[in-house]
Amino acid sequence: MSAPARFLGRALFAPLFYAGARNAISKADGVAGLIDKRRAQVGLTDLPVSSKQLVQVNGATQIGLSTTMALGIAPRLSALGLIGSLVPTTLAGHAFWEEDDETAKNNQLLQFVKNAAVVGGLLYVSGAPKR
Repeated sequence: MSAPARFLGRALFAPLFYAGARNAISKADGVAGLIDKRRAQVGLTDLPVSSKQLVQVNGATQIGLSTTMALGIAPRLSALGLIGSLVPTTLAGHAFWEEDDETAKNNQLLQFVKNAAVVGGLLYVSGAPKR
């Protein structure tokens, strides 16, 4: 694969993370309520940071790692970091199995599957040979 194609492929990931992270950061108070619920479900209520701080740090992490990946700065490591950030984001934010409303369930399922596909792409980037 040519260098421009590799760059374009990596660069196309960045807007997804940037837009999602920016949205989460700007709505951190609302997202924090969801995170509080998930923390209680898995027994992580005694963490020394608030749910709002977790949302903000996760958003900043996604923005930073997607930027470094897009620019070709340690793209494989950046992809692995994004996977580490996206998996809990997906499990906490798109729990379609908990939805009773069919429309909401389908919307959350779509987002869950989209994020799973992005993780697949990131796994591909993380395993790509160094050039």
